[in-house]
Amino acid sequence: MFPIYYLDNRLIITENPKNYPDIPSVFTKDKKTFCDYVNRWIDDGNRSDSVVYGYPAVKMFHHLEKCFRYVEAAGGVVQNKENRLLFIRRWNIWDLPKGKVDTGEEIQECALREVSEETGVTGLQITKELPVSFHFYFYKEKLHLKKTHWFLMKTDYDGPLKPQREEDISQVSWLDAAGCRKAFRETYRSLRDNLEQVVCTMITTAAV
Repeated sequence: MFPIYYLDNRLIITENPKNYPDIPSVFTKDKKTFCDYVNRWIDDGNRSDSVVYGYPAVKMFHHLEKCFRYVEAAGGVVQNKENRLLFIRRWNIWDLPKGKVDTGEEIQECALREVSEETGVTGLQITKELPVSFHFYFYKEKLHLKKTHWFLMKTDYDGPLKPQREEDISQVSWLDAAGCRKAFRETYRSLRDNLEQVVCTMITTAAV
């Protein structure tokens, strides 16, 4: 099963549509009908969550990689010694630091580099792999499909935070448990659905 987000809507690729009885489902028999449907779904200003099925989900996702521009990225949920989490604001929306994987770069290496570049935080250590997220976005009028690998990180860094202005980041902040939940309410649904429960539960438990 692959949940892929576009804005606040979710496209679920699955072999078992009966697992989602409350979401409309669409049968697609091959690559062409599947990719054509995805394009119509993206273009539909009244779109809602949708389930798509018809052949093996892994093969369907592979077809999306071929139909659209596929990008892999990596980022981090960073926890400091005061049990606060690192968030950024980009385009006036709370977000988590992440970025595109460079050619030949390892996924974890990319995650550490991007977090440091976007926030100024150093001394990062990866402690756990978190759920990946998928979303569609337009860049230079081309539709892209992005897979983002997320990692839990820790650091003892207590120096100044430095938002990477050239990446349109206006603010970097350490947030407590209440701030974390507020940020997730104001961020992208792809992050909220995939990371809020595991991340906010972790920080709340650690604070007890």
